[in-house]
Amino acid sequence: MHFFVLTKTTLLFFILFLFVSNTYGQTTVEDIEFYFETDTIQVTQGKTFNNFLIIKNPTDRKLTIKSLIASENYPGILLLPKMPSDIVPGGQEKVFVKFIASTAFLKLKSDAIIFELVSALEGGKQTTEKAAFYRQRNEDEDVVVYPIANENFIDPLLAESSISLFVENTGYGSRSMQLQFESDFAGLKVMPRQVLVNLEGKEKQLIELKLSMRQQNMYFPNYNIQVKAIDLKNNKIVNVNNVKVMVLSNSTQVMRNSSIATDKNYMEMTYNQLSNGFDYTQFKANSELKLGNEIRSTFNTAIDYYNNDNTFSVYSTYLDLERKGSSLRLGNIYGNDYDYSVFGRGAKVVGNLGSNRNIEALAIDKNYNIYSNYTTELQSSKTIATKYSFGEFKAFNGKVSYLFDHDPRLSIDSHITHFSSAFQVAKNHSFRVEAGASHEESSVNNTKQDGFMSSINYDYRNKHWDLNSLNNFASSNYVGMNRGSFNLYQNIGYRLTDSQRLFLQYQNSQSKPEYLYNQFVPDYTGQGFVNSYSFYSTHALKSGIQISKKNWNFTFSPQVEKQKNINNYMNEGLLSYRFRADMGTSFKSHKINLTGEYSYSESSKKMYRFSSFKTMLSYSFKNFSMNGTAQYNPNTIYDLNYFSETTKNFINYNVYSSYNFKALQNKITGYLSAGVNYSELYNNINQNVNANLEYRIAQSWAGMAYANYSNYESLIANSFKGENYQFKIGIKKYFSNGDSGAYHTVNLQFFQDKNLNGILDKGESLMANEIVKLDTYIAKTDKNGKVSFKNVPNGSYKLRVNESIGVRLMQDPAILVSKSMNLKIGLGKNNKVKGKLAEVKQTYDDLESDVRGIVVYAEDEQGQKAYTAVDQNNEFEFFLKNGTYRIFIENNTYEYVKSSQIIQLDNADYSETLLFKYMKKDRQIKVKKF
Repeated sequence: MHFFVLTKTTLLFFILFLFVSNTYGQTTVEDIEFYFETDTIQVTQGKTFNNFLIIKNPTDRKLTIKSLIASENYPGILLLPKMPSDIVPGGQEKVFVKFIASTAFLKLKSDAIIFELVSALEGGKQTTEKAAFYRQRNEDEDVVVYPIANENFIDPLLAESSISLFVENTGYGSRSMQLQFESDFAGLKVMPRQVLVNLEGKEKQLIELKLSMRQQNMYFPNYNIQVKAIDLKNNKIVNVNNVKVMVLSNSTQVMRNSSIATDKNYMEMTYNQLSNGFDYTQFKANSELKLGNEIRSTFNTAIDYYNNDNTFSVYSTYLDLERKGSSLRLGNIYGNDYDYSVFGRGAKVVGNLGSNRNIEALAIDKNYNIYSNYTTELQSSKTIATKYSFGEFKAFNGKVSYLFDHDPRLSIDSHITHFSSAFQVAKNHSFRVEAGASHEESSVNNTKQDGFMSSINYDYRNKHWDLNSLNNFASSNYVGMNRGSFNLYQNIGYRLTDSQRLFLQYQNSQSKPEYLYNQFVPDYTGQGFVNSYSFYSTHALKSGIQISKKNWNFTFSPQVEKQKNINNYMNEGLLSYRFRADMGTSFKSHKINLTGEYSYSESSKKMYRFSSFKTMLSYSFKNFSMNGTAQYNPNTIYDLNYFSETTKNFINYNVYSSYNFKALQNKITGYLSAGVNYSELYNNINQNVNANLEYRIAQSWAGMAYANYSNYESLIANSFKGENYQFKIGIKKYFSNGDSGAYHTVNLQFFQDKNLNGILDKGESLMANEIVKLDTYIAKTDKNGKVSFKNVPNGSYKLRVNESIGVRLMQDPAILVSKSMNLKIGLGKNNKVKGKLAEVKQTYDDLESDVRGIVVYAEDEQGQKAYTAVDQNNEFEFFLKNGTYRIFIENNTYEYVKSSQIIQLDNADYSETLLFKYMKKDRQIKVKKF
């Protein structure tokens, strides 16, 4: 009996809980119903939308409405609901609400738009009810990371080089991002290894990385730095990019591939020559095939033939077979997420276990060349590794890995086990944990050592607060990528408004690695020597304010930073008091970013003080970009080696520009770049010019040319001065996929469909420079309105065009791709009309008027009407077809000087801003004279 009563009680509470949880979108108090007609609305920037509030009185008493207001002052409200006074028994009211999806509206933190109703039934008490509808943003929530310059160099003669990266939030919501940097070669040291970035909507920030060479590697002189962006809110990897870094050398120069990311299904043969007489012939090829039974294959190769020596090298060569998430790769292998640098030649197998689980195993010889008789190969490391991954990003996920590396050259065996996982505890509390253990031993002197690492990252975010905490520690003899590092990064952010944010950050980073081969390394005579010792640390405290206003982003930040660097060549400390300001904006195709930092510093060892300044300007317009930096006096601790109290003040600067171009209906594509680097501190100047050109001889054949010229001059008397050049010339063959129709080419041509018949008629213009998206793939039409998407797999795709300028797609956006196709697509081109209301005031009238929400109509010759509303800036706009329109206002609140205007539209936006002047009605200012 007790069990039966308990069961009924539990069921009753469960039903009550479901009832209560459903009352947010539609609230009922004393049988009064108050809700929005549409629960969820998809919004697009610059577009207006409306919804209806429903108030029902099913009772037998009169309902009196006291107030009907928005819960907060939402940006973008064009027309507020008209408040009814009374609702009769059994009656209802339907009131109109209109919004415009402005930038500020899209940046709102919450998707819920809430209105409050205060009412009272006759003879009853006053009640407050809420109704909400939900915004669904029609946008790409991407975060992109890319280098500021197309080419990034390391000068091995300097203690440290630097590269600059942009991290950009393309969405409207604020994001907390953790950036992780990992080199594909352990000899390249990257600092910092992790950076936390808080981005407001549409904000872009500049990140600077410090690079230094720990050891040289003659077989792999160029590197890739993998940049992984992790959204701390859901621990999801939102972007992975590889930044190519080249090492400056007087004997090795590397030619840039003009389209690294898109070189698929091609063959090319080129002749290359350098100014020192060294020349070689290069062959490259890539092919993607479908072999049947859902097996997809990729083959890639690169071969250099050295003409004078009759020798060759084979590298960047692999065969990849994939089926249903499982894959096999033979040849050049790259592994990631092992907390260890993994690259070389060998085999890698990935098995898909289903339910978001997979297992990976690889075995490699750490040599970049597959085969070479150009030079004698040194003994290289042998690596075997395995990794198990599980879970989804939005749920509990992680991986565990094991790796063994045998290095015969250094006589060291290394073992490393690593675990990482991400999960959420309650709402808005996200964690990411890592743990690792390692063991290494040297057969030279039987030295053994164990190491470990641990990391815990925490992220919390609500309407006003951002809390981020990154904490990791790795012992000095830990084998992994963070060997000898200690990093604390704490951030507290508070949002004053949707466009203003305060922040306070603390950073404590230290690096003190120890290596077994540093303790005892035999040289070529068999004798041993002890290698170098290094320690580096940074303490920093930063505060500031971020302001995001329309297309502008500002950051103002005072900072205190203490650096310390100890090694065999220097023992120095630097204490700096800094003030940094960042500004970024974009309008149309122009993008500008400006950074300036003033520092007052003192050297701890040399005991002198100085002021310094560093600034960077970046500008881009369409395919042209230019950036430059200028530095006055030391900015970091590394410059102190060449600077002293008696040294005169110095200036370093560099300017770099590049231009990507297309001509002759895309038959010619290429880029030009040039730069100059002047250093008064190091007494040198370096100039560089390069160009890459590709000319389409036929549909699948192209000629190629590349040239590079550089000039270096030391400004010290009787010192080095030199110049060099390099060029290549060749031919390239593009070929279609031999995959039985698995990948296709989709050619589209867009035109202005004036008569809306879907046919390109005579006199209808082609739509040039339109942004077109095929799902996530993006392109821009040429002057003939054409765009081509290549290597498109079978499937259904959504076609979108840039509607912000009034273009409308006149067909179903869904395209089913099962073969190559050529389509002509008509677009309805609307014309933009802008207008403004301006008040004509009497003398001494200082009372402001509110015309927000007043409806403006546009009536065509057939009597069909379109309408919009005046926004909070007293402005309105229409997108209208060709024809004659009467733009008018029917509103009795004010008296209008001219309430109607006639305009003519013909394939162009209306050039003038329509002005409607109004005056207050029934208001007379009386002035008493004395």
